[in-house]
Amino acid sequence: MADMSWLGAQYAERKAAAEARVTRWVPCTDAVYAVDPTYFLANRMPVGERLGEGEGEGGDGDGAAYWYGEDDEGRVWVERQGTSFAGQTYETFFIHGPAGPVELALFTYSPDKAAIRHEVFTYEAGRLATAEYQATGGCGRSTFGYEAGRLVRVDDENGPSLGELAPFLRVRVEYDERGEISLVTRGSAVAYRALPAGTSMADVERTFVERMVEAVPAAVAASPPPTVPAGLVLLYTPGQFHVLPPLVALPTGEGDEGIARLLTQHEAHEVWINEEDAPELYELAGYLDQNRLADDRLQTILNEVCRRLNELDWPFDVAGDFLVFAMDAELVYSEESLSAVTTPERTARIIALTME
Repeated sequence: MADMSWLGAQYAERKAAAEARVTRWVPCTDAVYAVDPTYFLANRMPVGERLGEGEGEGGDGDGAAYWYGEDDEGRVWVERQGTSFAGQTYETFFIHGPAGPVELALFTYSPDKAAIRHEVFTYEAGRLATAEYQATGGCGRSTFGYEAGRLVRVDDENGPSLGELAPFLRVRVEYDERGEISLVTRGSAVAYRALPAGTSMADVERTFVERMVEAVPAAVAASPPPTVPAGLVLLYTPGQFHVLPPLVALPTGEGDEGIARLLTQHEAHEVWINEEDAPELYELAGYLDQNRLADDRLQTILNEVCRRLNELDWPFDVAGDFLVFAMDAELVYSEESLSAVTTPERTARIIALTME
């Protein structure tokens, strides 16, 4: 673990120097800025939306998770990431050179403002060449490689100190005939794949719903539950990568009590939709996953799947009041999920049972 105390001692100085450059504060729904040009695609991070300019140090951007302090040329000098702790923020201060940022310093949200990360950037011929960091969790270096003026790879090293770095991961970037990024891989894993020409994300969502409605009954028929099921749940973990396709789970108990025990005690018959049985579904899921759908959008898509599944004539025995619904594994959206597919009375009954 790198010693960051030297940087922590510079907090007040760096804060004053960076904020002196700021002429406007811009609130955003999520991060919108990174020095590494592959950051959002390679890490499957969503780019936030700017909410408009705020005024003053705090600003008035309702719903802002990030604040950016910019100068008149649009250069970012300060990034603040809010927390749930009474307005406290992580703060990152930048120093700029002629070609771009040459240094950043990240400090914790806690009152002691301890340093978390220090990163130095170098440039060759105006292009980012290296990014070398020390952090509380270790150290690393990224080396950026270009061909024909395009970034084609990033070689990452990490280790306990800058003197003990070892190769860690290679990010590769490919382009289509128009010069737009078509594929980004991290090691052997695809991080980003451009949509087929002429295809929109709305098309992907629509087709995904159709393929899920086809795949779920087939998967359950291939692995039937031991008892006549009272329901079926599409379980997912919100905010994580690879949430799709969701896990199919059927209660092993009867009635709404069985559904409640599935949710709270994990008494379930689990069914996986295998990729070899539904390759197109997995391809569509990859497109959706790489954009890290907002929880509400993901829930909307799965609710539509459930509504259609509730209308099916199932190819196996189900209870008379068989209910299909989508649910996050942490039960955060219980009422909304159930309300989308059943009556208020049944929604209230199942929720009450989960609290017993």
